[in-house]
Amino acid sequence: MFCNLGFMKRLRYQVWKFPPSWKSVLPLGVFDFHVEALLSKVRRNIQHFDDHPALHQFPAQRKQNQTFRALANELEALPEVVTPWETSDEDRIWWLVNSLVFDGAWDSVFCPECQNSWTFSDCAIEDWSVGEDLAAEGGRLLMCPRHHLLCRSREWNS
Repeated sequence: MFCNLGFMKRLRYQVWKFPPSWKSVLPLGVFDFHVEALLSKVRRNIQHFDDHPALHQFPAQRKQNQTFRALANELEALPEVVTPWETSDEDRIWWLVNSLVFDGAWDSVFCPECQNSWTFSDCAIEDWSVGEDLAAEGGRLLMCPRHHLLCRSREWNS
């Protein structure tokens, strides 16, 4: 579990149900993520690529690795304050945040529905699933205390 260490770098990020480039989706919670947690996840992805030379032959993997390296440089250069992250069509953080949300690697989340800020301990994690047998999917939801959706994670399908 992470805790607020005062002057820790934090990144303010609007979580979306789908990638922000999908223009017709509603935003969910606004999280203040710990930059070190994001950096750690990015560095693990870079290390995984470096440790597996077979991945180097795939253009999509090479592009993703270049993206992660650029993102690591950007995150390292952030000042020691809360920095808003400008979402773009090629949002590089969206793919990383779900696990950080459910690990509690953030200081606070702002709920746009009730206009309140909450901590990880204030919120509830719920399981969700739809369908049955070989036509099902599911994951977890992070809900504010007033039962508004802050983040949705799709973690499995059959």
